[in-house]
Amino acid sequence: VFMSIGGLEETEGKVTEAGIVTEMKLLADILQKRHYPNLHLRTHVFEGETHLSGVAATMSRGLRVIYEK
Repeated sequence: VFMSIGGLEETEGKVTEAGIVTEMKLLADILQKRHYPNLHLRTHVFEGETHLSGVAATMSRGLRVIYEK
């Protein structure tokens, strides 16, 4: 599983709308702590990117992650 988000979803420690950066990190933490046998989880925060501007970076990084050896 690859999860990513634009770092500008939260700025200077202030949570915007849903606090999506913090929420993604919390979800990743919960999933890791459950020790699912075949779960390979990677996350990335694209600094300087917003929800929309991070799409291309997410697609590129996500494909590299799922196809790496």
